[in-house]
Amino acid sequence: MLGKLSPDWEQVSEVAIFGFGSTAEVYLHNLHKIVRMKYIIDNAPEKRGNSFEGVEIHPFNEVETDIRGLKIVIVAETLAYAGIRKFLEEKGFVENKDFTGIERFICEWSYRRLGRVNLMEVHTAVTTRCTFNCRNCNMFMPYYKERKDYSLGELEENIDALMNHTDYIFKYQIVGGEPLLNKDLEPFLEKLGEKYKDRIGKVRIITNGSILPSDRLCSICRNFGYEVHVSDYTHVLPYGERLEAVRSKLELCGVAHKVNKSLKWRDFNFPEKIFIRSPEETVEHMRRCGTSWHGLADCKLFYCNAGWSAEKAGRYIPRDSDYVDLSANTGDEVGKRLLSLCLGEMKSGCNSFCQVCGGCGDDNPNFVVAGEQKFNK
Repeated sequence: MLGKLSPDWEQVSEVAIFGFGSTAEVYLHNLHKIVRMKYIIDNAPEKRGNSFEGVEIHPFNEVETDIRGLKIVIVAETLAYAGIRKFLEEKGFVENKDFTGIERFICEWSYRRLGRVNLMEVHTAVTTRCTFNCRNCNMFMPYYKERKDYSLGELEENIDALMNHTDYIFKYQIVGGEPLLNKDLEPFLEKLGEKYKDRIGKVRIITNGSILPSDRLCSICRNFGYEVHVSDYTHVLPYGERLEAVRSKLELCGVAHKVNKSLKWRDFNFPEKIFIRSPEETVEHMRRCGTSWHGLADCKLFYCNAGWSAEKAGRYIPRDSDYVDLSANTGDEVGKRLLSLCLGEMKSGCNSFCQVCGGCGDDNPNFVVAGEQKFNK
């Protein structure tokens, strides 16, 4: 466990970054606080000559000789990572010796070099209610028989339990259902900022843009630097006027926000149809999906937030190895167990939900229409 990086990574204090897309902008802002970035590499012609916080962006061929003595951290989503890994391997670089991915660097390098428990990305569903009923919802909301809003006390208990064993979270994402349905969202976000503003890098709220945010919510987001990402489903649902009102208010109130129009959903098949994979097939499928969004709920950290939601929908029973129970564990080993879970290094060899779920990897080519409604519950 936590031993995939070669021993010399423990001496690393300077790295080259490979990849400068939307993923990089989230993590690099805080990554430079713990390691020096000597180069940023990106082969996109439009990025050549640009810089990020004083570090110039170069195409690979300009710095290939110089980076031979550096460790490389690939900052990209799973599918892009696979392409960059292949490119580097063809150049003679070796995974986890010469280069590694951003989550392994954040988790394993931080622990081995700095003795810190740093997590890349954690999601919390503050409600299982939603204003929509999306057929292929990746949190399986149409299949819930009972819905609930998590109370301020429950939400605080969850984050406190996790932060008791964690030094830093690079991205913390608030999801649902539709988060703005929960009346305790505002006080929770306020408490979160007051208590953990120096230990969480980026807080992001995901909404479908069907509910106008309150003045108080906008004020909290602006004051603590939270982002709001609005998922645009107007290609299948007639709520364009309301979504525009939401966008306009966020802009007027000075809240950092983005409207996501190009949503791509894969068909998980679950729970209408389920995959039946062997243990070996499950391990490979899990690697190719490579989820980095781990779910915090019920004082547990789940490897996959979708797996937690499948349980709450009454459609799946997880194994104990799919999560770390924060309420039942104390001591220094909890942090190490959290890191191992996030890196997919559980004792069982894999997350059990990967055995039945289609996932988001390149082995699932089946895309579906984002936001298409399921009217028969």
